[in-house]
Amino acid sequence: MASLARGGETLMLRTLGAHSRIHVAAQLIDSPESEKRLRFFMDWPDQTIPCHHEILSGLNVHDGDLILVKQGIWEHRWSFNGFVLARNPVAVFASLLAYDDQKTARRESLLLRLGCFERARALGGNIERLSRWFGNIDPCVAVSLPYMDLLEIFAAFYNRRMGRLATLGLPVIRYEDFIRQPADILKELCGELGIEYEDGMVDSHKLHSGMGHGKNPLDRPIGPSSIDKSRRVSRRDRERLIALTAEAWQRLGYSLSEDRLSFLTAMP
Repeated sequence: MASLARGGETLMLRTLGAHSRIHVAAQLIDSPESEKRLRFFMDWPDQTIPCHHEILSGLNVHDGDLILVKQGIWEHRWSFNGFVLARNPVAVFASLLAYDDQKTARRESLLLRLGCFERARALGGNIERLSRWFGNIDPCVAVSLPYMDLLEIFAAFYNRRMGRLATLGLPVIRYEDFIRQPADILKELCGELGIEYEDGMVDSHKLHSGMGHGKNPLDRPIGPSSIDKSRRVSRRDRERLIALTAEAWQRLGYSLSEDRLSFLTAMP
């Protein structure tokens, strides 16, 4: 699953992980074993792996099953089977803003206005996150980050990450479609993956409790409530972000309602 951090990845991992033939390798629930598997698959060049490989210990993998590996803040160096999980840039930015406490966010903003990028990054908030993610994916672009504000840094990351994914020729699943019509989208995705749809996938929240990776509650049903998070972003910032990322979100199949500054999805 090629995606973008804060793009609905944990919900998709939880949902697909409820399928009897799909095994989530890492980052549904944080653990040392999860981190070990992630590091392993980041450097695994093949599209198949023996089901008895020691890295799969504890996953109960059988021949022909699928291993689901999330790439949200890194890019695989080799070709891979799978799909792209997309989410509109305003919603991802809103989720990123909500991840930090307000005190850290205000201090970051002040330090950036004063031209103190390194001090802002040292706070360990969104500036540090985006700098680290950019370093994973495109270190050449990362050197220009000190000359941008937070929104510009995020827009550059979205363009680099999602714009690139849109060119790979992989199926694109838009998060907004998924949370509105989960069964239909999952049937389509299962067809792309070569497996049969299973009804229990839409009720995957019943299999979990507590918090998952990225502070996401695992027992929350699939639903459209997260669409409203975009309202946390000011109109001015929405306009800037939409303009800066237009080429990427258009490639991913989004259209835009200008009057409401809301993204519409290109449903068949």
